[in-house]
Amino acid sequence: MKKNRLFVLAFLFILINFYAFTQNSNLADRYFLDILGFSFCPPTGSKEMELNGNKIFIGVPINNYAPIIYFSIHGYGDSLEKTIDELILFYENNTINFSLLSIEDFLTDNKIICKRIVVTYELSTVPIMFIHYFFENSIYKFSISSTATLDFGEEYFKILDESIKTLQWLN
Repeated sequence: MKKNRLFVLAFLFILINFYAFTQNSNLADRYFLDILGFSFCPPTGSKEMELNGNKIFIGVPINNYAPIIYFSIHGYGDSLEKTIDELILFYENNTINFSLLSIEDFLTDNKIICKRIVVTYELSTVPIMFIHYFFENSIYKFSISSTATLDFGEEYFKILDESIKTLQWLN
């Protein structure tokens, strides 16, 4: 009887661990960005780096291109809509073959609403997809942005959406 009970407990332990392991298997451990007041789980395999004093994540290279995730503060006074309009205007005036694919609301697992913007353009003759998640708190607006080549952008952005959904405010 004790052996059966131990077997059942061992089986449940393995099953629970398997379930926990398979959940969000595309995501790494939680990363805290204290200066921006949030945490999130970047995609698995992403490497944290610093570029010009800013934290970025470099993703796993696919077809010789590694996606980059970076964070930007966009201002203190303007509305989120004006900030997004200025970004689109920048793309229209400074990129080749620009196309706005979508602007939509995006909801995190913690019920934080942001704007998700997807654009395409050419960079040195390479078609690029660029995604921005615009957030607003009581102090400023910021974005989490990433790029990918068109040949794997949709696949990568599904993983990135999963990552951004883990965003939590630190307060």
